[in-house]
Amino acid sequence: MLTIKNLTKKFQNKTIIDNLSLEIPKGQLICLVGPSGGGKTTLLRCISGLEHFEEGEILLDNQPISTQRNKIGVVFQDYHLFPHMTVLENLLLAPKLKSSQSVEKLTAQAQGLLEQFELGEQVNHYPYELSGGQKQRVAIARALMLTPEVICYDEPTSALDPQLRDSVGAMLLNLKENGITQIVVTHDHTFAQTIADKIYEVNVKY
Repeated sequence: MLTIKNLTKKFQNKTIIDNLSLEIPKGQLICLVGPSGGGKTTLLRCISGLEHFEEGEILLDNQPISTQRNKIGVVFQDYHLFPHMTVLENLLLAPKLKSSQSVEKLTAQAQGLLEQFELGEQVNHYPYELSGGQKQRVAIARALMLTPEVICYDEPTSALDPQLRDSVGAMLLNLKENGITQIVVTHDHTFAQTIADKIYEVNVKY
């Protein structure tokens, strides 16, 4: 269970998130929809530890999220793949630093994920050689390399055509079947309705 209690986040004197409380059961997939400026991405950044918040707390299984950062995966809107690294190297970078497993086991895990996401032939390609849909799948596979319990996605389909959007949706639903809790920020209401257990509308605060 991911629990957000009375969360408040401000930038200078502007309140972006105001006293937000939310409970997300394990394995649930929720979507945050609404116009830009409503705090959707900011909430993801608070959950993942990329933003400090002024008030409230975020708990995973009743423990502070700050002590469990390795259990949170993030897939950014622009993918954040390292351009000078191959697909395989992008997947292996963080696990090599954080995991006690051998490089051989990590490599096998990465190759298995790439095959699962139909990226086996791109294992030695660089990001500039990939399509938008392939980059998105690499970003998701990279997040899964750390075996997270929660994955946050910031606009995962923003640059994709409808067919690729449906493919990404299918992947997220498959991860849900594996018990991974997922939080998706999107402007695409149709996509949200297709994949989400619950949809939360976020409004801009003036």
